[in-house]
Amino acid sequence: MHSISPRRTTGTFLLCLLLLLVFLPASGLAASAAPSSASARYDKALADFTALEKNSKRAAFRENWQAVIKSFDPLAGGSGELSSKARFQQARAWEELAKRSVSDADFREAAAAYGRMAAKGPKNSLADDALFRQASILAEKLDKPAEARRVADTLLSRYPKSKHAAAAAKLKAEAEKEAAKPATPKPRAAAKTVADPAAATSLYKAAADEWRALLADSKRNTLRDGWLNLEKRFLAALDKDPEGTNAPKALFQAARCMEELASRSWLRSDWQAAVTHFLAMNERFPSSNLADDALFRAAFIQARRLDDTEGARKNANAVLTRHPKSDMAKSARDLLQSLPAAPSLPPPAVKETPPSSKEAVSVRALRSVSTARKGKGASVTLELSAATRFESQYLASPGKGVPDRLQLDLADTKPDKSVKPGLTLQGGPITRIRTAQPGTGATRVLFDLSGVRQYKVSAEKNPPRIVVQCSQAEDIPGGVKPDRSAGTVQHGTSPKADEKPGSLVEQLGLTVRTIMLDAGHGGKDPGAMGNGIRESTVTLQIAKLLGQHLQKRGFTVLYTRTTDRFIALEQRTAMANDKKADLFVSLHINANTDPNIQGMETYFLDLARSSSAAHVAARENAVSVRSISDLQFILTDLMLSSKLQESREMAQFAHDRIAGRLQRAGFTCRDNGVRSAPFYVLMGARMPAVLLELGYLSNKEDAARLKSPIFHERLAEGIADGIAAYKQKLDRFASR
Repeated sequence: MHSISPRRTTGTFLLCLLLLLVFLPASGLAASAAPSSASARYDKALADFTALEKNSKRAAFRENWQAVIKSFDPLAGGSGELSSKARFQQARAWEELAKRSVSDADFREAAAAYGRMAAKGPKNSLADDALFRQASILAEKLDKPAEARRVADTLLSRYPKSKHAAAAAKLKAEAEKEAAKPATPKPRAAAKTVADPAAATSLYKAAADEWRALLADSKRNTLRDGWLNLEKRFLAALDKDPEGTNAPKALFQAARCMEELASRSWLRSDWQAAVTHFLAMNERFPSSNLADDALFRAAFIQARRLDDTEGARKNANAVLTRHPKSDMAKSARDLLQSLPAAPSLPPPAVKETPPSSKEAVSVRALRSVSTARKGKGASVTLELSAATRFESQYLASPGKGVPDRLQLDLADTKPDKSVKPGLTLQGGPITRIRTAQPGTGATRVLFDLSGVRQYKVSAEKNPPRIVVQCSQAEDIPGGVKPDRSAGTVQHGTSPKADEKPGSLVEQLGLTVRTIMLDAGHGGKDPGAMGNGIRESTVTLQIAKLLGQHLQKRGFTVLYTRTTDRFIALEQRTAMANDKKADLFVSLHINANTDPNIQGMETYFLDLARSSSAAHVAARENAVSVRSISDLQFILTDLMLSSKLQESREMAQFAHDRIAGRLQRAGFTCRDNGVRSAPFYVLMGARMPAVLLELGYLSNKEDAARLKSPIFHERLAEGIADGIAAYKQKLDRFASR
């Protein structure tokens, strides 16, 4: 047995006492520091909330409100005053989200959150506010008068001197009246079965007036609730007289409401709702003069917005079968011709009203008008069914009240029905866009301008389109300064379509069937890391999403990896070569030591020399002793050149479609363009190969997007759009 010496005991005691004296002040300091730290977190979360409310673009996205709600979580679990305030702000955030989503589920979350706040902090100064907001939501948004009355009664009994007392008493009285009504529901239900033509006409006219007003109001028509409420009003008119003269128009207009909403939200569910209404209208009122329009609009949305090729083909063919002599017949044929791998039209439809060959060759369609903003500049892209001649004129302002304008005339072109005749833009160098048809076969597009210092009009291919760029700064490469001293400035016409022969891939009639997707890095090579992102993980997630979209479009999809494993760079293209893939797509996330650098860029492997070196090579080749015996060598070089050309085109297709998807979804991702670079992972591929850098994880804005599942989905959709468009381009060349 060991004894403990008095000296050791004394020393241990003194040491413990010293530690206790040191620890107690530190604990006190930590405790006193905690509230200020929590207060700072609350202030930061509240500032983010306020900033989101003021930013109409960011406020339109659900994920931003959910992030704000989550930012209050660390504070909302306690019992003090700060915790009560955090819970109240969470409830407010749910309510703001619900106002934009117009979702009953979100309004229920908001009401429940206000209820929890009042229950956990009854002595807090915001408790009566919470109860009043909860009662208002229950009564006005959720149609629950009995529950609203109960909450209002609680507010009045607990806080009789509340500033909401009078309003709560009124709400309670109204809720009591509403709660009493459902006691005899039978008469109300029976009334719906009795047609009321006068009421139906009145409802329809009022809804039609609101339709025109909403279209003209550029502020209101950007919000969901206006279109959803208007849809309900048209459906109410339909219910009042289901077989009346206004019934087909009411259902058609309900579909148009969802189409207008979808054109602003770009939500798949909104596009699908529009299709559902259009198809219901066609089936329910087949003899209506709007039935063919409804059927074609459904087909168009399925083809251009929902990637539902089979559904679009079915409904476009139905236009020709059911309405062969309607004004939609030609549009249905054009749509069918634009669909990939479309089978022949039903013989009866083709025989009855065949399109004239002259019209098919000469008339182009203006398919879409899309806009983009960047800094002090703006661009407008006019997508065409085929390249055409154009002429542009800069029109200086003739006097006060009339802006400078840019006039663009497109020869032999007719706008699709989906192209709106007018579009108003908020701020920037382009404030308004209008389309008209001043002469036979021509379309004029007029741009109202503001403070433009430089502009440029250019024709692009694949797909054929005309791009108009305007800027309030002199930052457009190759741009033109407007000459305001002259009334008119004419600056060019577009090149004729199809002046150059197709690539070797096109001339051989080749197409795309099998695609190898390469998720960058993996295993012992995680790739770039930062801001909570691991490159190898994100690229694999996006590759799998992309694979799903491609498979839905009929492609065979292969992967270099489907798990977190390491694969050498040279093995990746070898796998594609071994499986005889037609395309190789490698996905990566970028990083930079400068946190301000951001954006998306697409690369192809460029083995070409400079233009001057190409001329030198041509002169040297002129005295070459090579003969037909060297054909194999020459063909090998041609294949490499063709792969380069096809890789460049594929990169451009993918890049443009990604940018379009992201823009329509509201993501302001910087566009760094298409570039060439000697990536090892692309070397050795026997097929067109591209590499996509989908953003910089070292940049906070890009990193936030890269964490978003919605951003992943839009990226995958955009790449799939690009691959499908590239395939369609090859197929169109082969079918000429």
